[in-house]
Amino acid sequence: MSAHHSRGRLIAAWHLRALLTGILLPVATALAQLDAPVSPNALPEVGALMRFLKGVEGDYVLAGQQEIAWDENRAEEDMDYIFRTTGKYPAVRGFDFLDYVRGEPFRSRQRSTERALAWARRGGIVTYCVHLFMRTGSNDGSYQFYVPSANNGRGTTIDSRQVAIEGTPENAEFIRQIDIIADELKRLRDARVPVIWRPLHECSGGWFWWGANGAAAFKQVWRMMFERYTRVHGLNNLLWCYNPTDSTSRLAEWYPGDDVVDAISLDAYPNPGSHPTYAVDYKRMRDFKDGRKIVALSENGTIPDPDAFFSEDAGWNYFCTWNGFENDLSRNSVAHLVRVFTHPKVITLDELPALFQARAFNITAQPRPQLVVAGSPLALAVRARDDGPLAYQWSKDGVAIPGATSADYLLVSASTSAAGSYSVRVAGTHGTLPSDPAVVSIAATDRGRLHNLSVRATAGTGAQTLVTGFALAGDTVAKDLVIRAVGPSLVQFGIVSGFQIDPALRIDTFVGTSPPVAFNDNWASGDGAAAAAFSAVGAFPLLENSRDAALVGSFSPGVHTATVNLTTGVPGLVLAEIYDTAPGVGARLVNLSARGQVGGTATFIAGFVVGGDTRTVLIRAVGGKTLADFGVSGALANPRLELYRTGTEAPIATNDEWTQTTPAFSTLGVFFAEVGAFPLDNGSKDAVLLVSLPPAAYSVQVKSADTAAGVALVEIYEIR
Repeated sequence: MSAHHSRGRLIAAWHLRALLTGILLPVATALAQLDAPVSPNALPEVGALMRFLKGVEGDYVLAGQQEIAWDENRAEEDMDYIFRTTGKYPAVRGFDFLDYVRGEPFRSRQRSTERALAWARRGGIVTYCVHLFMRTGSNDGSYQFYVPSANNGRGTTIDSRQVAIEGTPENAEFIRQIDIIADELKRLRDARVPVIWRPLHECSGGWFWWGANGAAAFKQVWRMMFERYTRVHGLNNLLWCYNPTDSTSRLAEWYPGDDVVDAISLDAYPNPGSHPTYAVDYKRMRDFKDGRKIVALSENGTIPDPDAFFSEDAGWNYFCTWNGFENDLSRNSVAHLVRVFTHPKVITLDELPALFQARAFNITAQPRPQLVVAGSPLALAVRARDDGPLAYQWSKDGVAIPGATSADYLLVSASTSAAGSYSVRVAGTHGTLPSDPAVVSIAATDRGRLHNLSVRATAGTGAQTLVTGFALAGDTVAKDLVIRAVGPSLVQFGIVSGFQIDPALRIDTFVGTSPPVAFNDNWASGDGAAAAAFSAVGAFPLLENSRDAALVGSFSPGVHTATVNLTTGVPGLVLAEIYDTAPGVGARLVNLSARGQVGGTATFIAGFVVGGDTRTVLIRAVGGKTLADFGVSGALANPRLELYRTGTEAPIATNDEWTQTTPAFSTLGVFFAEVGAFPLDNGSKDAVLLVSLPPAAYSVQVKSADTAAGVALVEIYEIR
């Protein structure tokens, strides 16, 4: 590094510290012009980020880079290229919720939220946009965000004016889509990560559906999103960035309003070989609101000349090169990229101040409302963090509970008097925080129950054999069940290949006992009684003469296993199902467990239905050393759980490592013992959820928390 660069870096470091402490008079003057964050009750981190960005304006520019959003395997490609080439990482990293709102199988593969959290922990600045897919108005039935004229005839003609009208199909889909994103933004909020949020971008260009019906409709849609995100979802970590396509009359025409905009930005893609700064556009955008808003170059192809940034007074707070352009040598040569990232006035990741504090004092998980059956355990929990010790005091109906001074509050047997509103005050070195109230209701009777259970997985051989366990309890009389192993009939749902062509179904009281309790290879399609039983429990019909397996019969209370054998020896996708023919009478299904392959092309999904009243359910995904200790080879090292309610695209609960869940793992051990589940080691990577669920159909997806594949065990227990 040259002496000039070394000196420049020292000046930059001193100036950045000064910006945060207000030492420099010009900085204090600039900060006085800045509007307050528009989000109600904005996190302090939002204001700190805004003040920092405004403070560097004209003196420095932050380097930024957009990651690849359409291929998870390539998400680090751009960052790695910049680091290999320059020895630096950008200060700002751009993310896109693109495939989160594209439906399956795309959404479940996405991990950009995890990368954004990791980036913030490294001290980086996070900015998000979303190419907001919609199916309504699509001319080919798929999700689209372009208008047809901008995408070779493929696109959506959805009317943004209808999106803004409550109760329309367009409005309903819009709400569903943005709520999926809100759930991800909440994870960043709970970690106190400020996000530069650039929704409905390039609005005045007309090539995206949100800009196809004029400025008035766009502004209504913007405000609708703002109100829902701030008032309904409580997202107070967003810095709202308005992104028109130019700085002329459209800048004012499409502007949503001072009360819903924190920043204004431009996207610019000049011809290869040129590196303009767009100084004229910057000055127009800055002066449009008298310097009261952050002004950024939110997308660029070629990176502007770093010296010209300052000689031409192009005071963009940051630039953010779009993915694939930084390594396009016709636009950004290696020499130019190195010059930019080592320039004394270009701020990179290693030079950022500590805007994000991983241990800031806050409540990271609130106690949850519950409906508990009298005599059942009640477990409440709170999670908080600080840079010092924490103290807790639980209260019921505003009165402190003697001795309830830990993060978890447990009643082994809740009586009707336990009903009420519970909260906890968390005291740390930086003050005291009250939790949200959690209303606990006590039901006198136990009517909620599991109606049916299912597992979709790849059935193989050896350790990859699909083994499903289920338990009946609550009566001594045998229970009528419908049990099926479906392969060929999955073609009715668009699965035209990869299914098990001839599954066989074996029921045992213990694995491998001889003879089995029941066995079936090919279901008798001419058996009217079987078809009638399918219909009676709401199961879809099996194809005539298909090689699916099915059993209809009575099974004694106790533990049973259903093993899917491969008559062909070729692995394939199977849906294993267990239906209770009389869910309100006699013995009940209280447990489902299944062992299957996870990772690669294998998706492991368990389903269940809660009927009657709200039911507390314990769900576990077990792998790694825990399964290895039971003699299972090739166990999945780090399973992840995601719980979905039918009709929703976003998970309602997730867990990666069970020791980081709520309630605490020490409390969860009480529930493990109650249902007869084997214990988990404190250091294991297994995943656990304990949730109270209203009547509905649910699915559990077991995934790999990293890129590895392996065998996992999923378990679903009814908590009585």
